[in-house]
Amino acid sequence: FGILEGRYGNYFRDFIMTSHVLMPGEIAGCSSNENYAARSMYKYALKTGLDPFRVMLTICDADSLFDKCYLEHVEAEFWSTPGGERALYDAPINTYRNLNECNFLVQACEISRCQDGLFNGLEFRPAQSNYSLTLGFANEIDFW
Repeated sequence: FGILEGRYGNYFRDFIMTSHVLMPGEIAGCSSNENYAARSMYKYALKTGLDPFRVMLTICDADSLFDKCYLEHVEAEFWSTPGGERALYDAPINTYRNLNECNFLVQACEISRCQDGLFNGLEFRPAQSNYSLTLGFANEIDFW
């Protein structure tokens, strides 16, 4: 956290770390950690006077690589989308970094999954590894 804060902290209003302690009945894993962090950030936004519908929360895998303009595009879509405060902004999936290390069946499945996410023509696609939404919307859907 300290390295990230030192390198990127001055680009943000606040740079905050949460530490999730697993409670009885919770399942250990990414979703319980994300849920805790999102709830903590929602409380922080309210405490500091931030409008939760103007705070964008981006969920990503630790090994995700984003183009340097990715978050700018998320913000532009947010402001240009009617009702953007209640939308999911889904990033395309790519698995190219370690695809050559997988067997042929896994390669075919991953290529198909990546392509399907972009070109299936459906109006709705479930968000997968990397996506953004406002804290207000996260609260309305009970932090998934």
